Amino acid sequence: MVASFGCLASTILYSSRIYQPMAADGVFFRSVAAIHRAITPGAQPRLQSAWAIVLALSGSYTQLFTWVTFAVVLFHVAVGAALFVLRAKWPDAATYRAWGHRSCPRSSSCP
Repeated sequence: MVASFGCLASTILYSSRIYQPMAADGVFFRSVAAIHRAITPGAQPRLQSAWAIVLALSGSYTQLFTWVTFAVVLFHVAVGAALFVLRAKWPDAATYRAWGHRSCPRSSSCP
């Protein structure tokens, strides 16, 4: 139980800090870009908490778990596809070989 709460506490702290650089870059609400004088997030933890409350009240645990699982699988597939797209755009930039890619000859074992 202690480990679970420790993981939850750290997840809340680091995930709320993602909004600030996004807002500073202009891809999220500008009001979230503010940082307090002690270099701590301002509105970000409150925004994260409000979103968590909305999600918790919006449906059942099974429904939320299904959404999260779908999003995780979707992003893993996107990252895997991005490897091949980036390798096609900049073939000389790769410092490693990927199995199944044309830069890996069939006769050798990659990576």
